[in-house]
Amino acid sequence: MPSFDHPGVDLSFLAPMSYARADELAAFLRPADDGRAGGLVLDVGCGWGEFLLRVLEHHETAVGLGVDLDGQAVEIANNRAFDRGLAARATFIEGDAAEHLPDRVNALSCIGATHAVQETGAETCQYGPVLRKFRDLLPRGGRLVYGESIWSRTPTAAAMGALGGRPDEFISLGDLVREAGRCGFAVAGWSEATMTEWDAFESGFGAGYARWLTEHTSQDPQADAVRDRIRSQHARYFEGYRGVLGLGYLTLIAV
Repeated sequence: MPSFDHPGVDLSFLAPMSYARADELAAFLRPADDGRAGGLVLDVGCGWGEFLLRVLEHHETAVGLGVDLDGQAVEIANNRAFDRGLAARATFIEGDAAEHLPDRVNALSCIGATHAVQETGAETCQYGPVLRKFRDLLPRGGRLVYGESIWSRTPTAAAMGALGGRPDEFISLGDLVREAGRCGFAVAGWSEATMTEWDAFESGFGAGYARWLTEHTSQDPQADAVRDRIRSQHARYFEGYRGVLGLGYLTLIAV
């Protein structure tokens, strides 16, 4: 297959998230005061680092640690931190998040990255075990921004076929709110990614394909493979999970 630009070129966040939502969530993620100056904010599955950098811009004494398996994404995150003058307060590392969790953090975010911490091989999203693990990292009053896939409505066969094939792969937003309450958190707020956010997210992933087609002629031997990839992405989204798969955002306080 031909090579494409990393999706970080066309997307700011590795999730369906608008800038307005990101800033609102970043402002919420104030590090808990545990008697130490500043406060450590951990971002599990940090992607290209944009959300954690916005947290640091909102909270000027905080320091941030972002962890992601994607080395290229981590490189982009470090470059963004340098360009924004935040390199002294932001550390991004490549690795398994489950192996790099500190013993204690002052605030925490995990957006679309439950899989990075849950038990290997699990076929459904393990919201509860991961939320309890996060609760153990936070002091009382510590804040968590948690965003994860949910079913926006009863899953269809087409949606399940485009994803993991299981109706119990995800739960509803209401069930997620209740699960967070059972795991030691007070739920300060909840919302769901909008269709506009989802369309922008999916478009961002497809932008590299479109750019490739503008830079190569239809006679290129790889052009048909690129068009097939575009058709596959569009089919999975438009004929599969669009409007069925959601992403719920919770703002949580450890109690």
